[in-house]
Parts: sequence; structure tokens; C-alpha cells
Amino acid sequence: MRTLITESALLRRTEPPPRIIASTDRLEWASMQSVILQEIPHHHVYDGGSNLWLSTVPERPTDIVSTLAGSRKHGPLAPGSVCLNYKHGEATVALDSHVEVHHTYVRAHVVEEVASTLFKGDARKIELIPIFGVDDPITSMLLASVRHSMAMPDGHVGQLYSDYVARALVAHLLRSFSTRLDLALPRTSIGRFNTWKINDLTSYMRENIARDIGIQELAAITHYSPTHFARVFKATFNCTPYQYLARIRIQRARELLSATRLPIASVGAACGFPSHAHFSSVFGRYVGLTPAAYRGARPPVRIAEP
Repeated sequence: MRTLITESALLRRTEPPPRIIASTDRLEWASMQSVILQEIPHHHVYDGGSNLWLSTVPERPTDIVSTLAGSRKHGPLAPGSVCLNYKHGEATVALDSHVEVHHTYVRAHVVEEVASTLFKGDARKIELIPIFGVDDPITSMLLASVRHSMAMPDGHVGQLYSDYVARALVAHLLRSFSTRLDLALPRTSIGRFNTWKINDLTSYMRENIARDIGIQELAAITHYSPTHFARVFKATFNCTPYQYLARIRIQRARELLSATRLPIASVGAACGFPSHAHFSSVFGRYVGLTPAAYRGARPPVRIAEP
């Protein structure tokens, strides 16, 4: 019996470990971890642990046998279909072909935090039904966004994005597959931040534009839980915290490109982009030009004589 340990998973295996195609381990995301593996035919045991485990086969139908929570499932998994395990112990999986598999693990404390917002009673007692090969477009879309972020230049997406996606995943799964939907709180209209909180939030984001800000850090300013904060933020600004911060960063980058002769890499770093490639990718998506092309289209900067 061999043990493969990554920061995102613990797999007890009886054969050589799979090839890791991409992983978020080095990104040190606080709310979730994700890994894409090139699997070979095998029979192994996943240690469920305390975190929420999601698995999907992104590319092609795959025949698989799984035993989870005492129930044996056998059948083809359609591309994008979802398997889920949370608090149901070990899952035994038998795979008979080479296939790319995407595993995502959401921290248990995030599940409990979201559950405390959506359900009455003790959030630790809320469970999720184990699922095998379920066609769930919303979960598939969110997992696809995680894969997209892993494929970005340098694989870098900040804490704010990963925090938000993790909570969106959990909120949807709890409302769709919870064992205690009878305890779900009714959907109510979400309030909005008052002027003071808006000013505090936007000032903080601008002052810390070069840092990798997480959702817990921003939520603390408003004295809300991260989950409730994300919902109120969306209702107030009509975008996610990640999208709003990206807009602030791009606006600041445009100002620096137009008004200074700082190297483009330095402009990106000053605005919170960890690499030139990532800066160029995001800037191009928002502005439609590369940073170099944008600077070239601006009037030349006049430097006053001393």
C-alpha cells in the first residue's frame, strides 16, 4: 500500500500514483484546493476526511465502479457529471481506462460557515447526500471556472476569487443535496451596504491594491461572515468582490501606464498582478489592448525639468 500526499488530497493507492496535470497546492488557497490528474486503470481508496470532495471527468465518458456510503454504483460517467462525498467516509473507486479527472476539496470550515447562513440549527449537523455521476450544470460550470483559473498564466488567481467560488459551490450544493432541506431558511431579499461601509470597503481595497486580499479580510471590515458579505456585496455593487477589485486594479494600471514611465512589469506588480503574463491577460480582457499597446496609444509623458 502506497501513500500519495498532496496539500489537497490524501489517496491510499495500490499502484503507481497518477500524473499531476495541474494543481492549486502552490497557490495556497485558503478555502479550497483542486488537482487535475491523468489517471491510469486502477482500484484505490479515497480517504474522505473532513473536507467536501468533488470529482468530475471533464473530457469524455468514462466507465467507473464506486462504493460510497455503503452503496455500490457502476456506470459510465458523462463528461461534466459530478461525484460528491462529504462526511461519508472512504470511497472505493475502480477505473478501467486512462482518463483525466478533476478533484476539488472545499475546507470543512467553509461548508459549516455557509450552512450557518442558509440553515437553522447547528451547521455541523448538516450533511450532503453522496452523489455519483449527477448532471448538475451549475456545479459543472463552477468547477470549469476553477480549471480555467488553473490554466491561466502562472496558474495564478487570487484568494478573493477562490474564496468566492468555494462558497458559491457550497451554497448551491447545500440547497440541492442537503439531507435537511426542511431546516433551510427561506430565501429573503438581501440588504445593501450603507454609505459608511461602502466607503470603508472601497478605500481599503484601493489602499491594499498590491496585496492578495481574501474574502475573510474584507468581510471583517463589515463585521459579516464571509458568506453573508459576498451576498450583500453582490447586491450592492452588482458584481463579485473579485470582479470589483479587478476593475480597481485595471483602472490604476491605466493611470500608471499613461502618467508614468514605470516598466510595465512594475506597473503590474504595483496593481496586484504577480507576473507580467497575468497582468497582460487580465488587462487585455478588460481594456481590449495589451499594456504595451495601451501605453503606445497614449500621448507621451512630459517630465518636468528639475
